[in-house]
Amino acid sequence: MNSSITSDYLNEPITVGREETTRGQFIADMQEQGTPQEQIDAYLMGYNTQPEASVLAEVRQDEVAKAAKTRLLKKNTTDVQSIVESTFRGEPAWGDGFMADKGEVPPILADKNRRTIQGTIDPLFDNLQGDGVKAIPIGTVDVGEFKFVKAYVVLSDESAQQVTLLDQKYFGYFNRKYGDPEFLVRSATAPVEIKVGGESVGLVMPMRMEADDAWFIAAKEKFPSLFGET
Repeated sequence: MNSSITSDYLNEPITVGREETTRGQFIADMQEQGTPQEQIDAYLMGYNTQPEASVLAEVRQDEVAKAAKTRLLKKNTTDVQSIVESTFRGEPAWGDGFMADKGEVPPILADKNRRTIQGTIDPLFDNLQGDGVKAIPIGTVDVGEFKFVKAYVVLSDESAQQVTLLDQKYFGYFNRKYGDPEFLVRSATAPVEIKVGGESVGLVMPMRMEADDAWFIAAKEKFPSLFGET
């Protein structure tokens, strides 16, 4: 490749998230962050046809990996007050008011207040609108005693972006239990659906994102470009 072609290639404008940059600047930025070259190459080979590629280089940050290992409860915590037991698709299921999961109540929650409800949680899943869009975790936001995982979402029209905040303990719980589940987002207020191998296994409510919420403010400060700010 001669120098003029190389220069044209490196100077070609590309869009990363909401920001305009060049191939050369993108490569330099990613290399400075220690991003593996194969991830950089994967992005450059498909940035204009694969919306998710714009964040692939950030998906495996250490903080996200640590968040995925977070336990639902730590010793001596009381953040889950009561457990509701039910069924999902004819099998045992449980929830705590903010999330629902297929399967038996985890042993760590065995001593919590528990009650069984009649019927099933099937309607929670049946009433979801559309297929949802896979949420890609890009980092965590710490706010005092609260810790939240921030998920970057490419909407189904492939031209819009949405940010969703999940409570880290739920993000960690589903990752620890299922390995690498899909988190499917439909809107800022709709339950986030968890799927494994195409099968629905759980739901978790996203954090609200109002202007005066501490976690929302912290998220905008840490990831301004995702909120259209500089």
